[in-house]
Amino acid sequence: MKNQQLTKKQQRFIKADKQRTSVKPKTDMYLDTLIPVAGEIKDIKPSNGKRYTLEEMQEMVGGYIDIIPSATGEFSYVVNDNGRYCKEFNPTATMHFTLRSGYRENPLFGNIAIISKNYLR
Repeated sequence: MKNQQLTKKQQRFIKADKQRTSVKPKTDMYLDTLIPVAGEIKDIKPSNGKRYTLEEMQEMVGGYIDIIPSATGEFSYVVNDNGRYCKEFNPTATMHFTLRSGYRENPLFGNIAIISKNYLR
């Protein structure tokens, strides 16, 4: 039985399984996204394909920026520096921030960009 030839169907199944398991899933569904206060969450990429410019990040959050690194260092939160005083509460971003960072008493305000470390160096 061990030396038996595999059928074509079995060979296709094994090939498909290898391809499926070789794809690395995104570690975080919100990585490289913009989470607005209202509206749809959007996937984002830098305009030059390599790194975000200061102007791009300021445009995303609507003002001066503050960058908060995640606990693991895999990504950072780009927030409006004065968002607490002039922007609306962002419940989706706050939930993500609380679950991933461990900070329990820091709500996020305004549009929040979650950017992988590769685009911020």
